[in-house]
This record gives sequence, structure tokens and C-alpha cells, in this order.
Amino acid sequence: MRDDLARLRDIVRAIDKIQQEIQVDRTTFAQDPKLQVWALYHLQIIGEGCRGLSPAFRAENPDPVWSKAVGLRNILVHHYFDIDED
Repeated sequence: MRDDLARLRDIVRAIDKIQQEIQVDRTTFAQDPKLQVWALYHLQIIGEGCRGLSPAFRAENPDPVWSKAVGLRNILVHHYFDIDED
């Protein structure tokens, strides 16, 4: 089982990749399905990492971002066809 530190590293790595690779304007992003899928994949990694953080870690580091990231991941995975690019 992965520990909290490993999950936090996954989250940071995914954030870094998004920041490095998605430096395009909105129109370019909207017209590039591969880039969109790539971004969604890394957002899912972030949500999955947050979902796997231990209750003890989340209690010691309370932040609504953990739940929001998990909620976004759930939308991306389970409601794929309802995703609004905006």
C-alpha cells in the first residue's frame, strides 16, 4: 500500500506536468483532443492521490481541496460525457 508521502509526490508530479505542458490558449486547448485527454488523465491522478490520503493526514492537514479534487476525479471518471470544457 502506498503511503501519504508517495501519494503527495504523485499529486505534485501531476500538477507540475499540467503546468509545464498546458501552456496554450483556450482555443488551442479546445481544438486539441489529445491535449485534453492528457490533461484529464493528470487531473484524475491528482484526485486519486487525494482520495488515497490517510484519514490521519487529512485530519492533520484539513483543506477543502482534498475533497474537491476527489469530487473532480469522480466527475471525470463517472460522468465523462457530461464534462463541460468551460
